[in-house]
Amino acid sequence: MNDSIKTYSLFAAVLFLIVITGIIQSWNSALFILNMGLISAVMALGVNLQWGIAGLLNVGIMGFVGLGGLAAVLVGMAKNPSLYNPKRFPENALKRRNVVLGQMYRNGIIDEAKKDSLSILPIELDFKRTNHNDGLAPYFREFLRRYMKDWLKENKKPDGSQYNIYVDGLKIYTTIDSRMQQ
Repeated sequence: MNDSIKTYSLFAAVLFLIVITGIIQSWNSALFILNMGLISAVMALGVNLQWGIAGLLNVGIMGFVGLGGLAAVLVGMAKNPSLYNPKRFPENALKRRNVVLGQMYRNGIIDEAKKDSLSILPIELDFKRTNHNDGLAPYFREFLRRYMKDWLKENKKPDGSQYNIYVDGLKIYTTIDSRMQQ
């Protein structure tokens, strides 16, 4: 089986599972899973490495999601995330976004009117660093941070070195459902 068939088969399987989840459980759950997958894909492109620790920054991308411009910015950033970072080099990001929009037009993904309307829009970021006292359940996050610091002293990496709670990409799962806490 060649790579492209394998890739399309895996995407089809994931789409099938999301549809089954929507039918059996709820469409809210299915869309939540899809949203988390898209967020993970964005992080895999290196956006969190360029803009800080994931979850602590708000880039304000909702306007791009509605217009379709987010895809062009992210695809453009994949080539060189540092050079095309819209916060650090807005001119480069704008030029690269327009190149990607031109490619999308040339390949029939968008029409010329959509390309032209998106090309004239500026890239506007609503970039705000949040502090650890804002957001959902800061008291619980602080308790969990202290608990994890103690846990990290007892549990080492496979090579014997210490874990760093902030940069080693640890995933911490709890049984608390934030939607039930409101």
